[in-house]
Amino acid sequence: MSIEILGFAAGILTSISLLPQVTKAFKTHSTHDLSYQWMIINASGQMLWTLYGVAINSISLYFTSGLTLALVITLLIQKIKFDVNIKSKIGK
Repeated sequence: MSIEILGFAAGILTSISLLPQVTKAFKTHSTHDLSYQWMIINASGQMLWTLYGVAINSISLYFTSGLTLALVITLLIQKIKFDVNIKSKIGK
């Protein structure tokens, strides 16, 4: 068994842990409970893990970190979009 298989298993579990939150945000159009600070720190960390994975040529690390980064960015975009919608509704 290649150690990369273990890396893929760990990374995929970490990545899919965000799917319920992404799905809930799409369904409810609410990201009120998510903090910008957490998303920015998490995205920064995932970006660094992705770059590190590329540097050491670890496919499992850069693939799964990149996937997690994409999910965090999706949440960040949703939060920005939904926050703007809430502010525009309040202003009317």
